[in-house]
Amino acid sequence: MNFRGIHVGETMGRPRKIKGGRFCFMADREGLDSRQSVEKNKTTFFPRRLSPSLILLLFLSVVLHACPLSAGEDGKEGCTVIGVGKNATVDGSVITSHTDCCSECRIQVIPGRVYPKGTMAPVHWGMVYFGGEDDRKALPLGDFGKVIGRIPQVEKTFTYFHTGYSQMNERQLAIGESTCSQRAELDVPFVEGITRQIMTIEQAQVFALERCATAREAFRLIAGIVEKYGFLPSCGGSEALCIADSRELWVMEICSVGPEWTPESGKPGAIWVARRIPDDHAVVIANHFRIREVDLKDPNVLASSNYMQEAVDRGWYDPKSGRPFIWQEAYAPPIREGSLSRMWFIYSTLAPSLKAWPKRGLSDAAGPGTLYAQPIEGAAFYPLSVKPEKKLSVQDVIAFQRSAFENTIYDMTWDPAWMVPGGGKLEKSPMATPFLAPDMERVLRIRHHRTRTCPLYIKPTTTANSARTRPAGRWTSSRN
Repeated sequence: MNFRGIHVGETMGRPRKIKGGRFCFMADREGLDSRQSVEKNKTTFFPRRLSPSLILLLFLSVVLHACPLSAGEDGKEGCTVIGVGKNATVDGSVITSHTDCCSECRIQVIPGRVYPKGTMAPVHWGMVYFGGEDDRKALPLGDFGKVIGRIPQVEKTFTYFHTGYSQMNERQLAIGESTCSQRAELDVPFVEGITRQIMTIEQAQVFALERCATAREAFRLIAGIVEKYGFLPSCGGSEALCIADSRELWVMEICSVGPEWTPESGKPGAIWVARRIPDDHAVVIANHFRIREVDLKDPNVLASSNYMQEAVDRGWYDPKSGRPFIWQEAYAPPIREGSLSRMWFIYSTLAPSLKAWPKRGLSDAAGPGTLYAQPIEGAAFYPLSVKPEKKLSVQDVIAFQRSAFENTIYDMTWDPAWMVPGGGKLEKSPMATPFLAPDMERVLRIRHHRTRTCPLYIKPTTTANSARTRPAGRWTSSRN
């Protein structure tokens, strides 16, 4: 794919306005498109040969954030990742997707560049920020936050889509992200001038998209830089990535190692494990670690040198116990229902015959009237991935990401607060919605002990990225 830039003043043709007035697109007579922020009047760059699939990525990320499937471990915000292998999709593509609750939902296309030898690349703190009280919402495009370190730059970088959690580059490398929880002893608070760790997951994603063409290259690069420069959680927890190229799909999970770490210690600055997802499977990550067994004899499993030893040294695993080492149990706290609900909903829909899934539909025997009869199955109940009983399309993944758990016990529109008198009985208000402003939530006292979607003031980014191999003699197709 050929990327180059052009200033808006040089474009030909009339701008078209996208619904909502957030962005306009301009094109010259050669088909070169550039994107201009209406609010900031700043030009960024868009790929030449703008395919309908790339337009779809922008549409998903800017417009479809209205109703993502998302409920984080804090009960309000969260990131759902869905990945699908090439033999489980209708067109043979590899899909990775995510809904990310963060304030930075703008899309920028960052053009690839050539750098002189010896250039140092800045490492930023502040690419992702949260909440209505954040005073940095007016950061200009291209300002990625405070520079807290530098690493050697490569001579040439790829063009990529940049958001709070950047997701795809011109080589069809795509990354989905979901923040998870880890043991409190591993947390690393950022204190400027004191904290030695500098590599956040969003910065690592940027470096991978700038420098890598395949999923294997990406997770190896991310592993190397978080070990060398120290993994710095930006959202107070561990991280899980779903990394895809046109052939493979990998899951990578990363923990920090606590505030005492220094580069001079010679120890890895992170704990990580990566596992390839079978080509005929789909995987869901819902703000909780998914990998359990770590078999390094399997060529599709890799891990840091300290993946087990950190747990042994901290008393979280005893090799003499005779029990196998389970990554998920060693480093993750107990799972919450907000994570279980999403895995239940998607996996039970994809593979209904796989096992006896909990019954959580409104019409099931154990419905809202018997909420306390619901089984709490635990994280181990769910396999890392499942084989879908029918092949999936990008549109299927979009439908999951847009779901608000309709007609299940997690459907917020059936909260008792929405029941109003009508026809001599209580019935659901026509105003019932899962998308509420914070003030309305407080007035109605709608609780978050079950699943909820991202609040409107958080404006999540929703992307579904699909990569396919290139047919002989044709351009590679990126379907987003």
